[in-house]
Amino acid sequence: MASRFQLHSRDYLDTPERKRFYTAGVFNLIAREYDWVTRPLSLGRDRAWKRKLVAALPPVPAPRCVDLAAGTGHIARLLAQRYPAGRVVGLDLATAMLARARREVARANLAFVQGDMGRLPFATASAD
Repeated sequence: MASRFQLHSRDYLDTPERKRFYTAGVFNLIAREYDWVTRPLSLGRDRAWKRKLVAALPPVPAPRCVDLAAGTGHIARLLAQRYPAGRVVGLDLATAMLARARREVARANLAFVQGDMGRLPFATASAD
């Protein structure tokens, strides 16, 4: 029997810490099904808009890129492919999402780290 996340969002949005706890819980719970659900919900357009997004970026030789709320890592992997001499970090709050991201194609210029976009573990102006 699958476990059910019993938290109600209205009970966890009053402080940043409680919201962070709730968000991590939800995305850890749905990580396994996230990619499978995203495709039909986007009417199959999720892959196309991600490719267009990355293709529209400037031709910088070796940028430092950060993909916030990286989830299962699709955009981070596209960035790493587009900028092979660059450095890409995918940051996400949910450890289960990052575990899925790490299981995909590994690239030397790509790392996934657990963290909160509200408390970035990077120096100011350290990413392009």
